Amino acid sequence: MLRSLSIFCALALTTQAAHAATVRCLAGQYNGGATEVAAELILASDGRFRYGLSYGAIDERAQGRWESDGTQVLLDSDPVNPPRFSLVGESPVAADEFRLKLDLPDGLSPQFFNALLVLSDGSTLGSPLGYQTWAVPLKPGQTVVSVKFQLPALDLESERFALTAGTASEARFSFAPNDLGQIAFAHEPLTVDGRELLLIRHDREVRFRPERGGC
Repeated sequence: MLRSLSIFCALALTTQAAHAATVRCLAGQYNGGATEVAAELILASDGRFRYGLSYGAIDERAQGRWESDGTQVLLDSDPVNPPRFSLVGESPVAADEFRLKLDLPDGLSPQFFNALLVLSDGSTLGSPLGYQTWAVPLKPGQTVVSVKFQLPALDLESERFALTAGTASEARFSFAPNDLGQIAFAHEPLTVDGRELLLIRHDREVRFRPERGGC
């Protein structure tokens, strides 16, 4: 029994040593830059990571903890306070239209946002906002029953907001950026491919190549 215990302890120590060696090997600074893409990943030897990606209108970043089993790297972000849409209020307007207003902080353009309306007849209507007020003509008896917002560049989608039934109205919303651009990774996998780390993000393959460190 003592021999079995010794073997078990030896195997456990070997596994721990192998894991430590993997962490030491993968730790480093990686560049995922490509045509029209700027990307960086830093895997620190203490198990912390920093990530950033800029691609078209996308500009995102993250930080937190990382771990690896040698075949993939898993990223888990620190807690993130997500952006939030809120319904400020509703007010009556002319019976033949619906008005949607979205209050945004300075420096944030409404052109990045989409809105999706569900009408009382079951039909839907969606459009990029373009302006902070969107006027939608309505047919007789038609009303808007719910609103949803999207921020496609960051794969952000709001809850569906139910509106007061029975009358056409003006609905006013606000948007709080909070930690806008901070990504809440939850065991996000990167495949270890030779000396490179492969991330699938926004339907695109991002290959991180070691600049310092790395296996």
